[in-house]
Amino acid sequence: MLCDECNKNQATVKLIAIIEGNRTERNLCTACMAKQKGKMRAIGIQGMLSAIWNAANKAAMRHPGLACSRCGMEYDIFLRTGRLGCSQCYQDFRAELRPLLIRLHGHSQHAGHVPERIDEASKANSRVDRLRREMEIAVACEDFEQAALLRDELRALTMASKGGGADV
Repeated sequence: MLCDECNKNQATVKLIAIIEGNRTERNLCTACMAKQKGKMRAIGIQGMLSAIWNAANKAAMRHPGLACSRCGMEYDIFLRTGRLGCSQCYQDFRAELRPLLIRLHGHSQHAGHVPERIDEASKANSRVDRLRREMEIAVACEDFEQAALLRDELRALTMASKGGGADV
Protein backbone atom coordinates (compact mmCIF):
# COMPACT_ATOMS: atom_id res chain seq x y z
CA MET A 1 0.00 0.00 0.00
CA LEU A 2 1.35 3.43 -0.93
CA CYS A 3 1.66 6.35 1.48
CA ASP A 4 -1.47 8.54 1.51
CA GLU A 5 0.69 11.68 1.83
CA CYS A 6 3.40 11.34 -0.83
CA ASN A 7 1.92 8.50 -2.93
CA LYS A 8 5.49 7.27 -3.61
CA ASN A 9 6.81 5.18 -0.73
CA GLN A 10 5.45 2.04 0.88
CA ALA A 11 3.19 2.86 3.88
CA THR A 12 4.52 1.41 7.14
CA VAL A 13 2.49 3.36 9.71
CA LYS A 14 -1.26 3.59 10.16
CA LEU A 15 -2.31 6.88 11.82
CA ILE A 16 -5.86 6.86 13.23
CA ALA A 17 -7.51 10.03 14.51
CA ILE A 18 -10.95 10.30 16.09
CA ILE A 19 -12.18 13.88 16.16
CA GLU A 20 -15.69 14.59 17.43
CA GLY A 21 -16.66 10.99 16.75
CA ASN A 22 -15.39 10.99 13.16
CA ARG A 23 -12.67 8.42 12.55
CA THR A 24 -10.01 9.07 9.92
CA GLU A 25 -7.24 6.68 8.92
CA ARG A 26 -4.04 7.55 7.10
CA ASN A 27 -1.36 5.18 5.92
CA LEU A 28 2.05 6.87 5.94
CA CYS A 29 5.63 6.04 5.06
CA THR A 30 8.36 6.62 7.65
CA ALA A 31 9.41 9.95 6.07
CA CYS A 32 5.88 11.37 6.09
CA MET A 33 5.32 10.07 9.63
CA ALA A 34 8.46 11.92 10.74
CA LYS A 35 6.97 15.10 9.27
CA GLN A 36 3.73 14.45 11.18
CA LYS A 37 5.68 13.97 14.42
CA GLY A 38 7.42 17.29 13.80
CA LYS A 39 4.04 18.98 13.40
CA MET A 40 2.79 17.35 16.61
CA ARG A 41 5.85 18.58 18.53
CA ALA A 42 5.36 22.08 17.11
CA ILE A 43 1.81 22.10 18.47
CA GLY A 44 3.17 21.20 21.91
CA ILE A 45 1.31 21.07 25.21
CA GLN A 46 -0.33 24.47 24.66
CA GLY A 47 -1.83 23.25 21.41
CA MET A 48 -3.13 20.07 22.99
CA LEU A 49 -4.64 21.98 25.92
CA SER A 50 -6.13 24.45 23.50
CA ALA A 51 -7.76 21.60 21.57
CA ILE A 52 -9.23 20.20 24.78
CA TRP A 53 -10.39 23.68 25.78
CA ASN A 54 -12.03 24.19 22.37
CA ALA A 55 -13.87 20.89 22.76
CA ALA A 56 -15.13 22.09 26.14
CA ASN A 57 -16.22 25.37 24.56
CA LYS A 58 -18.35 23.41 22.12
CA ALA A 59 -19.91 21.71 25.15
CA ALA A 60 -20.80 25.14 26.54
CA MET A 61 -22.76 25.86 23.38
CA ARG A 62 -24.87 22.84 24.26
CA HIS A 63 -25.67 24.41 27.65
CA PRO A 64 -26.46 28.06 26.96
CA GLY A 65 -27.31 30.10 30.04
CA LEU A 66 -26.01 27.51 32.52
CA ALA A 67 -25.06 29.49 35.64
CA CYS A 68 -24.02 28.90 39.25
CA SER A 69 -26.89 29.08 41.72
CA ARG A 70 -24.75 30.94 44.30
CA CYS A 71 -22.48 33.39 42.48
CA GLY A 72 -24.24 33.53 39.11
CA MET A 73 -21.13 32.73 37.08
CA GLU A 74 -22.07 31.38 33.66
CA TYR A 75 -20.43 28.22 32.37
CA ASP A 76 -19.27 29.88 29.15
CA ILE A 77 -17.40 32.51 31.24
CA PHE A 78 -15.63 29.69 33.09
CA LEU A 79 -14.61 28.20 29.74
CA ARG A 80 -13.17 31.53 28.60
CA THR A 81 -11.33 32.34 31.84
CA GLY A 82 -10.58 28.87 33.20
CA ARG A 83 -11.65 29.98 36.69
CA LEU A 84 -14.73 29.14 38.71
CA GLY A 85 -16.48 31.77 40.81
CA CYS A 86 -17.14 29.86 44.05
CA SER A 87 -17.27 26.40 45.60
CA GLN A 88 -20.90 25.93 44.49
CA CYS A 89 -19.77 26.17 40.84
CA TYR A 90 -18.18 22.73 41.24
CA GLN A 91 -21.57 21.28 42.18
CA ASP A 92 -23.65 23.20 39.64
CA PHE A 93 -21.26 22.48 36.76
CA ARG A 94 -20.46 18.92 37.91
CA ALA A 95 -21.81 17.22 34.77
CA GLU A 96 -19.83 19.54 32.51
CA LEU A 97 -16.62 19.54 34.58
CA ARG A 98 -16.34 15.77 34.95
CA PRO A 99 -15.51 14.98 31.29
CA LEU A 100 -13.14 17.96 31.16
CA LEU A 101 -11.25 16.81 34.26
CA ILE A 102 -11.09 13.25 32.96
CA ARG A 103 -9.60 14.47 29.66
CA LEU A 104 -7.05 16.65 31.45
CA HIS A 105 -6.07 14.43 34.38
CA GLY A 106 -7.34 10.95 33.55
CA HIS A 107 -9.80 10.98 36.48
CA SER A 108 -12.20 13.38 38.14
CA GLN A 109 -11.30 12.85 41.79
CA HIS A 110 -8.20 14.06 43.58
CA ALA A 111 -5.70 11.22 43.67
CA GLY A 112 -2.55 13.09 44.68
CA HIS A 113 -0.61 13.26 47.88
CA VAL A 114 -1.78 15.04 51.00
CA PRO A 115 0.50 18.03 51.68
CA GLU A 116 2.91 17.69 54.61
CA ARG A 117 1.35 20.69 56.37
CA ILE A 118 -1.97 18.87 56.81
CA ASP A 119 -2.14 17.74 60.43
CA GLU A 120 -2.82 14.20 61.57
CA ALA A 121 -6.41 15.05 62.60
CA SER A 122 -7.29 15.95 59.00
CA LYS A 123 -5.73 12.74 57.73
CA ALA A 124 -7.68 10.75 60.35
CA ASN A 125 -10.94 12.49 59.38
CA SER A 126 -10.30 11.63 55.76
CA ARG A 127 -9.70 7.99 56.70
CA VAL A 128 -12.89 7.92 58.82
CA ASP A 129 -14.90 9.27 55.86
CA ARG A 130 -13.38 6.66 53.55
CA LEU A 131 -14.13 3.83 55.99
CA ARG A 132 -17.73 5.00 56.38
CA ARG A 133 -18.23 5.06 52.61
CA GLU A 134 -16.70 1.59 52.27
CA MET A 135 -18.89 0.30 55.10
CA GLU A 136 -22.04 1.72 53.45
CA ILE A 137 -21.09 0.06 50.18
CA ALA A 138 -20.44 -3.27 51.94
CA VAL A 139 -23.87 -3.09 53.63
CA ALA A 140 -25.56 -2.18 50.33
CA CYS A 141 -23.87 -5.19 48.70
CA GLU A 142 -24.94 -7.33 51.68
CA ASP A 143 -21.31 -8.14 52.45
CA PHE A 144 -21.93 -8.04 56.20
CA GLU A 145 -18.63 -9.66 57.17
CA GLN A 146 -16.69 -6.92 55.40
CA ALA A 147 -19.04 -4.29 56.86
CA ALA A 148 -18.37 -5.62 60.37
CA LEU A 149 -14.60 -5.49 59.83
CA LEU A 150 -14.88 -1.93 58.58
CA ARG A 151 -17.14 -1.00 61.51
CA ASP A 152 -14.59 -2.37 63.97
CA GLU A 153 -11.74 -0.53 62.26
CA LEU A 154 -13.83 2.66 62.23
CA ARG A 155 -14.69 2.27 65.90
CA ALA A 156 -11.02 1.74 66.86
CA LEU A 157 -9.95 4.74 64.82
CA THR A 158 -12.57 7.08 66.30
CA MET A 159 -11.81 5.88 69.84
CA ALA A 160 -8.09 6.49 69.33
CA SER A 161 -8.64 9.95 67.87
CA LYS A 162 -11.05 11.05 70.60
CA GLY A 163 -9.11 9.56 73.46
CA GLY A 164 -11.45 6.60 73.99
CA GLY A 165 -15.11 6.21 74.81
CA ALA A 166 -16.41 7.21 71.35
CA ASP A 167 -19.18 5.20 69.73
CA VAL A 168 -19.89 4.93 66.00
